[in-house]
Amino acid sequence: MDTGFRLNIDGFAFTNYKKADYSLSLLRDLKGDDYVYKSTHPELIPYERAKGKVKTINDSLSCGHCAGFVISSLYFFSGVDTPSDFNPNASITHDLLQPDVAEMFAYYTGAGFFPPVREPVPWARDHLSVLEDLFIGMSGNAPDYLDLGFCNKDYYCCHGVTPYAIRWRVSPKTTAYLVYIYDSNGNSTDWGNDNLAIYPDDPDFAWIYFKSKEPVCIGRKSSPNLLQVLPLSLYKKYKAPPLEGNGPEETTIA
Repeated sequence: MDTGFRLNIDGFAFTNYKKADYSLSLLRDLKGDDYVYKSTHPELIPYERAKGKVKTINDSLSCGHCAGFVISSLYFFSGVDTPSDFNPNASITHDLLQPDVAEMFAYYTGAGFFPPVREPVPWARDHLSVLEDLFIGMSGNAPDYLDLGFCNKDYYCCHGVTPYAIRWRVSPKTTAYLVYIYDSNGNSTDWGNDNLAIYPDDPDFAWIYFKSKEPVCIGRKSSPNLLQVLPLSLYKKYKAPPLEGNGPEETTIA
């Protein structure tokens, strides 16, 4: 099973980064004036709750922008967004530079702090059910693409990746499902370099992340780690400002 997503085309050429770049303006785009401002005339006066939410999101962004990588890449992959709308020299997602999409990355990461993205289904799901969600979502019959997230039990450490293929591997010693992923924390452009191995014959149903020489267990039935699959449609679409020179032509009235 393969969606056709390829890291050296549909992924970004740069890796995850730490920067507190969320703003009241982005929160306004997401939630509207009534949520952010108690007054908009004659000047913008934000609620304290809005300023507090921006700080919370920026605290998260100081750890990384993984959700921005996942959701932005999927909107480009699905054809909803076009790379050249963000950089006239970009023909594929991999051509884009970090400044081209920085605001969009911050916007989508911030969206993860609000419904319907925040806990649309219980995080503490059976890991086999998560695998079934991936099969359904990548089968070609689903309405949109998927974000795979994993967190520890108190949400302190969360990370999102883009699943793009599933393979069944049989060996003399074990059998496993391999979920191939695009992970913004790495810099590989090789197909299949990063993958999650799920062992259905394991009574504890472990998810093992093969990213380096030392495999890491990110979840099992008996562990506190949590897994979730999020459809792309849960994220309210970011509206990119027009590139300089691409706005409407000025009309001169004589």
